[in-house]
Amino acid sequence: MAVKITSIFLVCILTTLSTLAVGKKLSFKKCGGYSDIESVDIPSCSSDPCVFEIGSTINASMSFTPSEMVEKGTIKVFVLAFGLRVPFPYPDNDVCKNHGLVCPLKSEQQYDAKMSLYLKDIFPHFHLKKAKAEIMAKDQSLKTIFCFQIDVIFKYK
Repeated sequence: MAVKITSIFLVCILTTLSTLAVGKKLSFKKCGGYSDIESVDIPSCSSDPCVFEIGSTINASMSFTPSEMVEKGTIKVFVLAFGLRVPFPYPDNDVCKNHGLVCPLKSEQQYDAKMSLYLKDIFPHFHLKKAKAEIMAKDQSLKTIFCFQIDVIFKYK
């Protein structure tokens, strides 16, 4: 009996530790595109909404499966706040370069993309609460490959 209880206890501990090691799945809202987005992961985001500090670099990854072939594309980042959709500078915007992807992307094949974004100080100095970050990619025909939004708060150091 004691062995059974100890075994159950160990299984519970291992399950909890493996969940902590994997991390929390980031909740996101799909906002268009012809790709299925399987997951979005931002290791520095441990809460919902994500709290990002201006002047820091955010690393992210996502898994997606396009339903069409992608020969080339452009990634755009926006901040949605106060009823406005403001473009956020993202210089590394070529889908096919520096994101772990090699174009052309085949349809119905899963891809894992990586992004890194330095949060420049471009907003007035106040905390943006109830904002959203929107990440979108357009293909060679300007069709949306993927688009997703996450809830964010921007803080200053």
